[in-house]
Amino acid sequence: MPNPRSVCASQVWCDVGYPRLVQRPLEIALTGKMSKRCACFEESQLDQPGLEVYEGCDYHANRCKA
Repeated sequence: MPNPRSVCASQVWCDVGYPRLVQRPLEIALTGKMSKRCACFEESQLDQPGLEVYEGCDYHANRCKA
């Protein structure tokens, strides 16, 4: 899962794959707070639990506003 690129934290994009927000369950267990990070996923991986499409972003877009 390659890391996404970003421009001034206002946009994220993936050279290969699709940007998604990923829940970080270990941090929830340790701190009790929801934490998310961005990562790039191939189309075959998009049905994994805990992945979120950026708000206002098309499901198959490779560039999204953050």
